[in-house]
Amino acid sequence: MALPFAFLPSGLHGKKSSRRDSGISDDDDVELTEAFEKGLREINENSETRNLKLEELRNLLKSRPDIRFRSDDAFLLRFLRNKKFDVERSFNKIVRYYEVRRDYTDIFGTFEPMQHKYVFDAEMEMVCPGRDKEGRRVVIARNSRWDPDRYEVADGFRGSLMMIEKLLEEEETQVNGMVFVADFEAFSMKHMTMVKPSMMKKMTDIYENALPLRIRAVHFVRQPALFQKLFNLVKGLLSSKLTSRLHFHGEEYGSLHQFIPSSMLPADLGGQLPEFSNKEWRDKLLASNEEFKENNKYGFPLKNETMLRHSGTNDNHVECLPSAGIAGTFKKIDD
Repeated sequence: MALPFAFLPSGLHGKKSSRRDSGISDDDDVELTEAFEKGLREINENSETRNLKLEELRNLLKSRPDIRFRSDDAFLLRFLRNKKFDVERSFNKIVRYYEVRRDYTDIFGTFEPMQHKYVFDAEMEMVCPGRDKEGRRVVIARNSRWDPDRYEVADGFRGSLMMIEKLLEEEETQVNGMVFVADFEAFSMKHMTMVKPSMMKKMTDIYENALPLRIRAVHFVRQPALFQKLFNLVKGLLSSKLTSRLHFHGEEYGSLHQFIPSSMLPADLGGQLPEFSNKEWRDKLLASNEEFKENNKYGFPLKNETMLRHSGTNDNHVECLPSAGIAGTFKKIDD
């Protein structure tokens, strides 16, 4: 039994995951199909209104001629699904998506996988094989792979964002969301001194306000006493909804397995899998470098492009308008 993508009109959906990619077997195929259908109901998606909502959203994009928007169906559907097909809120999040790319040049200035291969080689983040019973991707962030003598905080964060962008091509992930496991093994004062409030604010802004990402849960494991200082730095930036989805396990892997089956986790987290490599997803990202370069062409024009437009040397003159500013606050998140 295949996942229920057939009801989607041709060209309206993003990339579908193959069984090999998502780890779906015949045994759990029916369960994941039901999870996907349940997710569609939760986000108010149906074939009758999808085209209408897409058209409404495209019309809203015209209200911001200062931004070069991606307007293909697959891209717009990520945001409509994230905002449960509320067109205005979807539009605001797309605007914020491009604003953070303009404003946070330390993160997005070189947003191409090939330029940051060294980060993916370090395997600071690992995508677990398959999905949980709710059809969600599970990603493990490993602090022990972060060498503070070699990598800045921005390096790991940028790599994480690229991984999420790639995962969000999957319709199941758009609909059902993602679960994160933050493994703080070996977290030290040296790590702590590199984490600046300004970077934490940017991270929170991007995750909560700019990405079409449904964060379903964040599980912290093997966190040392020093972790509390880091959490105190961040918790004031988090929405109440996201805060309610945080879980702290320490060394109690049994409590982690109540949320994520041990069959999906490596042995060092009490799971049934051996220590696994993230080579498959690293290779996918590196192979997608041209796609990232193409996506980087959208958004606010670069300064030199703006000068060309105002000088009249560009036949397609666009009058650049002031930015609408930050869409929302740091305390917004969707289901």
